[in-house]
Amino acid sequence: MGLDTVELVMAFEEAFGLEIPNAAAGRIRTVRDVVDYVAARKPIVRTAACSTRRTFYMLRRALRPAAGRVSRIPPDTRLGALADRESWPELWERVRGEGDGAWPARVPWKRWWRDGPETVGELTLYVVVSQPRTRHPHGEPWTRDEVTRTVRRVVYDELGIWKAYLDDSFVEDFGLD
Repeated sequence: MGLDTVELVMAFEEAFGLEIPNAAAGRIRTVRDVVDYVAARKPIVRTAACSTRRTFYMLRRALRPAAGRVSRIPPDTRLGALADRESWPELWERVRGEGDGAWPARVPWKRWWRDGPETVGELTLYVVVSQPRTRHPHGEPWTRDEVTRTVRRVVYDELGIWKAYLDDSFVEDFGLD
């Protein structure tokens, strides 16, 4: 394991208040592996709530006035179909005003030199990952959604990668060794 990987494992340990032995860390290959590892060692409660789904519906509702001629806004709707680069900051400010107060103040417009969401689905993930990590009460059960959101936030904090899908590999997709 390289230094980046060791630091990432330590950040997961701190976020969840558990130890990940070297042998177990060596078997963790994907974002989903971390979620599964934590979920197997923490008390998990079932819930129907999903922060990503809830955020998508809130975003879609707030984006509808900007959609104009676009009748549907599925997750693969390109942000460029709703706004251009110049009008995006103003649109985001209106959307943010209708959404959650924890949504980021700015969302970067995707360019060749700058990473940013290109679709409503990616915008949803960006918004969820950008929300600050909250302290989880010691001993209280987690939901799988909270575990997933926390894993993604740790990846964002440690690696600067906001687009962390469950099947993304730490080696192949994120370039860790």
